Amino acid sequence: MRDEDIVECMESLIDDGTIYVPPTETRHPVYFPDYACGGWFKSGCEASRFGVRSIPRAQNLALSRLETLIKRIYKEAPSEQLQWELRHVTGETINEKLDTCLRTEKPLRVIQDLIFTNRSHIERTFQFMRYGSFRMPSPEEEQRLAEKILWKLGFDIGLYPEYQALFWERLEKLRNALVAHTKYDERDQESIRSAGANFFVSLEEVLDYSLSFIAWALLSDHYALTKFRCNFDEARRFTAARLNGARIGSGEPVRLDPEGRNTLYPLVQGFAALADLCIDLAGSGKGNALRPENQIPHYHGRTELQKFPFLHTILVLDIRKDDRDRTIDFLRSITASLNEAGICDIRNRLDHKRRDFPTKEEITTACDATARIVAGMESAGVCPLIYLYSGTQHDEYRRGRVVLRDYKGKEITIRVPSQYEACRLPRLGRPQIVVPSIHISDSSEILRFEFEEKSDFAQMWKDYPKRATRIQAESVAGITSEQTVSEAGEIARQP
Repeated sequence: MRDEDIVECMESLIDDGTIYVPPTETRHPVYFPDYACGGWFKSGCEASRFGVRSIPRAQNLALSRLETLIKRIYKEAPSEQLQWELRHVTGETINEKLDTCLRTEKPLRVIQDLIFTNRSHIERTFQFMRYGSFRMPSPEEEQRLAEKILWKLGFDIGLYPEYQALFWERLEKLRNALVAHTKYDERDQESIRSAGANFFVSLEEVLDYSLSFIAWALLSDHYALTKFRCNFDEARRFTAARLNGARIGSGEPVRLDPEGRNTLYPLVQGFAALADLCIDLAGSGKGNALRPENQIPHYHGRTELQKFPFLHTILVLDIRKDDRDRTIDFLRSITASLNEAGICDIRNRLDHKRRDFPTKEEITTACDATARIVAGMESAGVCPLIYLYSGTQHDEYRRGRVVLRDYKGKEITIRVPSQYEACRLPRLGRPQIVVPSIHISDSSEILRFEFEEKSDFAQMWKDYPKRATRIQAESVAGITSEQTVSEAGEIARQP
């Protein structure tokens, strides 16, 4: 088949969800990445939710491509049309005005102002893009199409997981339902019950992600095992293994499902159980959790230029005491505040047709308490918000500031270079989970992890490349026993 047909088919499958690509995932060739790049600019293919693109590895040509697209479009338009569109831009010539526009306006605004003003412009854009599945957009689809065009040109377009904003949308819908109904009769209760059911689904999702993440973050060995990469499914299984059976006072033991089928009660109690476990570890577990000598990097203790702070195999033992105490207190407050608001009781009374349907005041109090707690969890980093790269600045001393932005537009600054660069911290261009309330050792460096969403593609290439065992290599390559494992692996990979 032609390349055009293959790409159009792939994008159609991505668009209808047959091929699922998570919002933050960009797929690259894995097995032979170097062979996938060609041409003067060493261009290679990538795939995301926006489809398939060919992007240069040698340099960033996104702005040049956008400029070329606009000139191609207006080449066939009346000569004064582009002049009119750029009438408010300073410059003596049309090319100078266009260059100024491209370098000062947001690319999305350029697409909307110079391309989406005319149907023929959009059709010429589709011809220019050549590869992909395109159609004329409805008013609701225009921004999505503009982002797709920009992504294909080479711009990075950040997408965030939907659950983060969905919780606040559903909370607002529940509050609106409470305000809209005054009689509180069966019809009113039905409407409130409908909005409440969706809200509690989102609350359980937020608490599940938060408990799974923060327990995994505090109790794991990130230097040797996780490599500072967070996958929520793995974190959930880890958390269930560590917290199941824990008791809060004289209450029932915590029971968490490792696959995420958890009700509200164990999720709420799990934060207090985690706080108790962290206290026990900090009091008695330091000696047992010391990192083995063979896992400590060679530079530790030999230089002050690069530092190694992860001397234990459990992170909570390596963070400074103030951060640990503050985090433990906050974990306890999550359980206490949600219990005080009666969140589990209201969920049960709201879900079923019962005579003791919760009053408007009870639901309002629960909404206010939940909003306050979740906002605090997001601010502290207990709720794992995804941050995307938003820019870099350097001063004359080559000190850098890398800006990361979350789904609400809130920005966090990471200072570079870091004294912990040799500790395998994640690259800042990747989607990050940032924990502003926890610092690495006694420094201003805040804890962060690379975020990995669940997908068939990520599972397929998990832990690649794997070192072949001698038996595996011999069976695949047909080698003699004198050949080394690394030689066997090279032979096995040859065509």
